[in-house]
Amino acid sequence: MKYFSFQRIKKEILHSSSTPRVTALSMAIGVSLAFGPIPGLHLLTFFIINKVFKLNAVVMLLGILVHNPWTMIPIHLLGLFLGDMLLYQELVSGEQFKLFPWGQLGITTLFNGPFWELNGPLLLTFLKPFMVGSTASAIIFGLTSYYFTFKFCSRSEPEETTP
Repeated sequence: MKYFSFQRIKKEILHSSSTPRVTALSMAIGVSLAFGPIPGLHLLTFFIINKVFKLNAVVMLLGILVHNPWTMIPIHLLGLFLGDMLLYQELVSGEQFKLFPWGQLGITTLFNGPFWELNGPLLLTFLKPFMVGSTASAIIFGLTSYYFTFKFCSRSEPEETTP
């Protein structure tokens, strides 16, 4: 039995009880959360948004699942590089990212003042482009997914016949 297939996703989207607009909005918010600048908090944000706005939870979760172990690094690198291009018109954060002492980062260094005094400014140099680029990509991919999901759901709706 297949748990993941595009036919199953298509069925979930098309046979949802939501209107095409709500389905598309749910997908757009899910995809926006997947590309957004808050890695690791996607599901918490999903539960809060779903509780407040009562959207289609299954479709929103499908959108969030764009962010998974196989796509995590490309999504975040896209955010970093897009932020570089928007802020500086050139790629500068890659070198600074490589210079950060990732091997020294651990539980003990989280509360180590001298470590952050030395490396904090370096972290901030690529955190700003990451936040800007991730927000931009979340908006771009969210709007794109809204458009295509709405078109997909509207086109696939059963046509009403008049007697």
